[in-house]
Amino acid sequence: MEDNFMGLQSSRNMNLADPIIIAGLGGLGGGVIDSLKGKIENDYDDINRVEMRIVDMTSHVKKTHITNDEIIILDPRGTDCDRTLGQSIFRDEKVYEGIRSEFKTLIEKMISIAGEDHINVLITSGIVGGTGGGIFVDFTYMIHDLFRECHHKNYSICAYMFDAESTDDQDEKNQQMKLNGQEALKELQHNMNITTQEHLYHATIGQREITCRKTLFEEYKHISFCLGDADKLDDLKKRMSTLMIEEFLY
Repeated sequence: MEDNFMGLQSSRNMNLADPIIIAGLGGLGGGVIDSLKGKIENDYDDINRVEMRIVDMTSHVKKTHITNDEIIILDPRGTDCDRTLGQSIFRDEKVYEGIRSEFKTLIEKMISIAGEDHINVLITSGIVGGTGGGIFVDFTYMIHDLFRECHHKNYSICAYMFDAESTDDQDEKNQQMKLNGQEALKELQHNMNITTQEHLYHATIGQREITCRKTLFEEYKHISFCLGDADKLDDLKKRMSTLMIEEFLY
């Protein structure tokens, strides 16, 4: 596994007392969240200050610790590593409004705890699949827009972005995942450099016009790893959840 540090070295706003919403996008992001919950549910000083959700197309997360109520299923048919399809499903008005309502409730809960103080949002997402790689931009700007709607400016959104590589370039799915990762990184870098009118985020979803001039994340970490067997992937999820605890929760 190769760590590419692009921020989060010593985050300015990740205070121990801050309430936090943690969202895992797609299978890999969701698996990290499931592992994370198992590590903190008996240790965190005030578990009511932590809310976790997994947003995925299917329910293939093992759910060792996460409950069904904490998993939001977008479309059980899945995306088959199609980023365009993942984004299209997320942008379906009924799907989008359902997710938006769920996270607005979480944000309002955290505002009731924090008052005018700081709130953290932490996102974990793979970028090579159809779900995480297809929705991470729209999902993050949905969160930005919800804080605007709730009139709460004191918040930060940070992220762990997972990029998988494979030594088997002949496999069609691996080729698609590699292409997904390249395209997602371009989107990530573009939306981390929103500074002018030409680079603002704008999307029309159903009846909503969403415009934002904020960068996608305040800080993020891009982590690249080689595709391997299931045990290696489970080990990655555990290592990442441990790292997240060290950087964000204690």
